Amino acid sequence: MFQGSPPLSTPADVLRAWLPIGISLLSLVVAGIALGWNIYRDAVLKARVRVHFSIGRVVTPGVSLGPQYLSIGVTNHGPGPVQIEIIEGKQARLFRRAQYFVILQDHTNPLNRKNQ
Repeated sequence: MFQGSPPLSTPADVLRAWLPIGISLLSLVVAGIALGWNIYRDAVLKARVRVHFSIGRVVTPGVSLGPQYLSIGVTNHGPGPVQIEIIEGKQARLFRRAQYFVILQDHTNPLNRKNQ
C-alpha cells in the first residue's frame, strides 16, 4: 500500500489500515451536520415580530372626545414565544442628531391589558 510498508495480507490488516480514515470521514460528516444545524437555528429559527402602531381616540356615543392614545400591536412571526417588555425607537433627522425615545407602560390607563 505505502512505499516501505508490509503488504496487507488479511482483511483485518486492511481494516486496521482504513479504519482511521473512515473515522475521520464520519467525524467530518457529524461536524458538517452540527454546523448546518447551528446556522439553521441562528438564521431561520430566530424570533421575528411585526409591530403596528396608530394614534387614536376612544369614541363613545353621547360622550365628548377623550384623550388620544398610542395603540401598539405586536405579531409574532417566529417559531417560539416572544415577550415584549419595552418599546424603544429612534427618530432620524437629515441634518440633526438622531433622537431616541422609550415608551413605558401606562399602568393607570383602563385600556391597558395588564390591568385586567
